[in-house]
Amino acid sequence: MRSAQGSARRCQKTRAASTRSRFAQAAGLNPVPAEPVASLPVEAVLHFDRPRPEDAPYWKAFERALEETGPNEMVRWSACTSMELKWAMGAAVDPQTPDRWGHRPAAYLTPDDPRAFDIIYEYPEETIEVLRRPWVESRRVGTHPVEYRAFVQDSVVLALSSYYPQRPLVRDTQVEREIAEVRAQTERLIRHLDACARLPWHPAYGKRYDPERVHCTLDFLVEPDGAVRFLEAGPPWSAGAHPCCFAGRSVWRAASDFDETHSD
Repeated sequence: MRSAQGSARRCQKTRAASTRSRFAQAAGLNPVPAEPVASLPVEAVLHFDRPRPEDAPYWKAFERALEETGPNEMVRWSACTSMELKWAMGAAVDPQTPDRWGHRPAAYLTPDDPRAFDIIYEYPEETIEVLRRPWVESRRVGTHPVEYRAFVQDSVVLALSSYYPQRPLVRDTQVEREIAEVRAQTERLIRHLDACARLPWHPAYGKRYDPERVHCTLDFLVEPDGAVRFLEAGPPWSAGAHPCCFAGRSVWRAASDFDETHSD
């Protein structure tokens, strides 16, 4: 039987991007590092059109963080990427080149972004961070980057999916190799988190998930040379994670043998 102290230790949160990168490195992964460069109250973001005087310092820090983002870097909310960057990635537009309004998609965030606003509206924290990380080029098929999402529940890889459902991937030899590497890196990270007793957790999970096990989604990017890089972690299946290619389907049924990887 586990001690109460052990259980409490296992439930320590690992939400911070820098913490996730450190754990990924310790597990033998090669993550794309991300560091928080600004933090805002969620209420300030949701009510950006009715600014409060006490929020002015947060918005100044927010603007400074964007201005200081270099030509080989990008920024994102801790909850999601901007709609503008998502559009640029899907349209094969250079995200480091300013658009006609002078915005560089890789370095542009705005609170009235409808994609980000909807996600931040449901964000369970009182504050949200702006994260900066180096810009990493990715292998492309069609106009979209090659990225994968691993769905983890009860410390098991439940399923893998291509990140972009709007761009099917043919399951050829290269994709098979990438799938195998994503699975291997995910399993290494799970083993490390289980062993060091630091599990992704949030009180909003309540009684839906076993606090003694790993439950999350993990996103990976494939570089042009085929290297697979860990990008970020998110909530588990049915707790806020986008289903990617499982949209309209159940991960439980589709991946009952834990070897099914959807790429269409």
